[in-house]
Formats: sequence, C-alpha cells, structure tokens
Amino acid sequence: MILPEDWESLLFETWTIISQSSRRPNPPLKRIELKFYPYRNGTSSLQFKNGILTCKLHDSFKNVDLVTAESLAKLLISRLLRQTVEAGWKTVVQEHLNKIPRLAAPVKTYPAKGNHYDLNRVFAYITKKFFPAQNLSDVRIEWSPRKGERRIGTYDKETLTIRISPTLDHPDIPEFVLEHVVHHEILHHLFPVQRNKNRNIIHGWEFKRKEREYDRYEEAAHWLKTSYHSFLAKNGRGSSPKKGKPQRKRFLFSFR
Repeated sequence: MILPEDWESLLFETWTIISQSSRRPNPPLKRIELKFYPYRNGTSSLQFKNGILTCKLHDSFKNVDLVTAESLAKLLISRLLRQTVEAGWKTVVQEHLNKIPRLAAPVKTYPAKGNHYDLNRVFAYITKKFFPAQNLSDVRIEWSPRKGERRIGTYDKETLTIRISPTLDHPDIPEFVLEHVVHHEILHHLFPVQRNKNRNIIHGWEFKRKEREYDRYEEAAHWLKTSYHSFLAKNGRGSSPKKGKPQRKRFLFSFR
C-alpha cells in the first residue's frame, strides 16, 4: 500500500529511471508539486516546466497498492517524456478506475421539440419500427445545447440520454438522415462498449450489422458523406472542401 506522502518519492524515482533510459536529454527534475482531486472521470495528469513537475492525481490513488501506483507513475511519466508505454500499465490503471463508484452529477435536460423536427416523434417512429421488442422507456432524447457540426449525435450511458446536434434541426436536412442518426445512437444504448485485447470496441460487427437494418442507411450515409459539407457551407457554417483534394473522413457520432 502506498500513502499520499509516499507519492512524491515514487514519482521522483520513476522520473529518474525513465529519463536515464531515454535517448534524448531531459532537463533535471528540481521539485515535485503534487495534489489530489476528485475528478468525476478519474483523470490524472502531469505537467513539466522549468524543472517543476506538477502532478494532479485522482483522489482514488491516495491509498492504492504499489503495483497500481507504479503503473500510473510509469504511464504518466513515459507519456510526458515520449517514451514507450507498456500495455500492462494501462490495463492495471484502467482496472483500478473501473472499480471506482461513479457519482451521479445533476442532470440538466433540454427540449426534444425543435424549430423543425420533434425528436420524440422521430424516436417513437424508430423504436416502433426497428426495436419493437426492446424496452427503451428509460432512454431520453433531446436537442444538444451545442450546435456541433462534427459531433452530430451522442449517447451518455450514465444518464441514458441521446443528444442530437441542433445543426440537424433544419428544413434542408432530410428526415431520413436524422432518423439514421437517432437509430445509430439507440444502438449505442443496446450495444455497450466491449473490451477486447486492451482495446475498446465501440462499433462491433453486431452493431454495424444492426445499423444497416435501417432501411435508408445507404442513402443517409451517402448524404452525410457527399452533401453535409455543402449544407454547412450554404448555411454559413463549416468550410467548403478544396477542389482536387479528397475530403478526410469525419466521425459524426460519438459515445460517452
């Protein structure tokens, strides 16, 4: 077991070992400033400037076993010094974070009825047609307060909330595109993230198979790929692609 007062010496020793094995010269470590914070997402971070290593660690690491503490120290310092990060360190830290009980934050809700589309109506249509055997009564859908262009749909597993970017609440957006996005986010509720070989599988093969069950999937995906940028440019948002240069793939959905 490592206590809060032991962390400074552990970080100093880890810094010394990793910096000495580095091929590039690293500035000497003069002082460590360490604080613990009750971050909701379990974040820990390091910053190095003028010989001072500022460490912000999650509260859950105040009293942990030595293996977990060493794994976190090696992980953070290796990243900071641009050294190789071993997968085992990540696994140990992630397993520790997965055991932390999550505190529910106050949930702020937003309306589902927009200026052009009513998300409750779209949600009801999609669930009745494509998920008749599923009980989705606990899932809430609403327009996001942020008018995101790249992230047009999200699902929050903690609050069971689907949020759609109000960018899609527009008469120039085909309804089948909005239906496709809603259908996609419902699948995130039904198919949680899977862990496989130290990787998070967000869109597994079953997810992708079910996604194509939406009867206008190909049409909606094609519209997002070929017409979405033009829609943004027409409405004074985004940027038009340069001629002769292929567009880079944009990820239009996300999961939290």
